[in-house]
Amino acid sequence: MAIISTDRQRFVGRCRPPRGHPRQTPYSHRQRAGWAAVDSADRGSASAETAAVLPALLLLILLIVQTALYAHARNLSQSAAQEGLRAARLRAGSAAAGQSAARSFLAGTAGTLLTSPTVSAARSPTMATVTVDGHATSVVPFLNLTVHSTAAGPVERFVPAAG
Repeated sequence: MAIISTDRQRFVGRCRPPRGHPRQTPYSHRQRAGWAAVDSADRGSASAETAAVLPALLLLILLIVQTALYAHARNLSQSAAQEGLRAARLRAGSAAAGQSAARSFLAGTAGTLLTSPTVSAARSPTMATVTVDGHATSVVPFLNLTVHSTAAGPVERFVPAAG
């Protein structure tokens, strides 16, 4: 009899492989079930681990979004204070003009990112100061972040040349 090289040719004409052949032994219960049947004591542990990790992951995502919202609200308040300072430090400007310019800037750009903004402006013969306060919009429950920005600069004035 000739030696046959492949399993297909070896079993030609037979209904099933001989006893003890690797193809005849059925898969064990663990092999059929895969990784899920490792131990019956571990059943449901994936659900418990997911229930423990998912709220922490959600809170982390919300904190990242909250950080971005706070940074944007801070930039808006700083820009509003600088815009108010530009109006207040003009030679013909006033504290009321600076306050109005900062409020109109916030009305046009801030939307709901900076809630309950307050604008205050002061002007002396040599210095002008504009302060913007407010609260950043919160997506994390029970977190209230305050935003405070101040811009100050010299007032434009005519100084005659000495000499």
